[in-house]
Amino acid sequence: LRLVLLVLWVYRAKRAGHPLLRTFLYNGVTAVLWISSAFVPPPYNFAVWAVAILIEVLLLRAGTGSVSRYVTVDVAHGSERLCLFMIILLGESVLSVVTALSAHWSAVSAIAALLGFTAIALIAWGFFVAGGNVIEDGMTRLEERGNMAALLDTVMLIPYLIVASVTMFSAGLATAIGHPDARLPLGAAICLGGGLALFYLTNAVVMVRYGSAPGRVLPWAAPAVLLPIAVIVVGSAMTAIVALAATVGIVIAVIAVSGVNQRRLTRLGA
Repeated sequence: LRLVLLVLWVYRAKRAGHPLLRTFLYNGVTAVLWISSAFVPPPYNFAVWAVAILIEVLLLRAGTGSVSRYVTVDVAHGSERLCLFMIILLGESVLSVVTALSAHWSAVSAIAALLGFTAIALIAWGFFVAGGNVIEDGMTRLEERGNMAALLDTVMLIPYLIVASVTMFSAGLATAIGHPDARLPLGAAICLGGGLALFYLTNAVVMVRYGSAPGRVLPWAAPAVLLPIAVIVVGSAMTAIVALAATVGIVIAVIAVSGVNQRRLTRLGA
């Protein structure tokens, strides 16, 4: 993929008169790293991937030659891609629930799976329904202001954190469903609570990058981040199914607080 993009970007950069060095670094050097990682045994190949991604991030945003100086984004297409991207991630979470339940079938595991699915459904509802057209509206505001750096952050960089958070959350769900009546291992508690906290923290960062004042985001972002962290702190002292029930309660609380905050802001705006 990187090699294909290298050819396309060299062609475009030459026509636009843009410097080619960053194009070769972004696609050529990283292509070498990705190919080389195929011959590096785990877990060391993860470090090679991290270096490749770090190079991409730095070249996108750092320095006077940053890609953000030249980038243009189709807002409608970008927002649609991000929403479909989120659907795929949440779909992977549902798959992890089904897989864990099929491997550890019991009545208690079925209840745990139902709690896990409920948490995923509520997260999706909060993102797509309660969130409304937040992504497209936010991207439109950034485009109107000509803030291409912030637009690039929300389209290409911040989704890395969304991937990490939802993947962590899915792993925590799968472990909890597999052993619902056992104490939740520390690693699973970190994935479950930390993944949810990172997800909401990322959403808060996106809102601020879209131009919302931190004071408007903090009322729902603070409990959305701090409450899941509590699952990490006390998770090992409770059974996995209790931790799952607490997680569902946290998601419901976050949606409720966010809704109250939104109505308050709407009244203030009126």
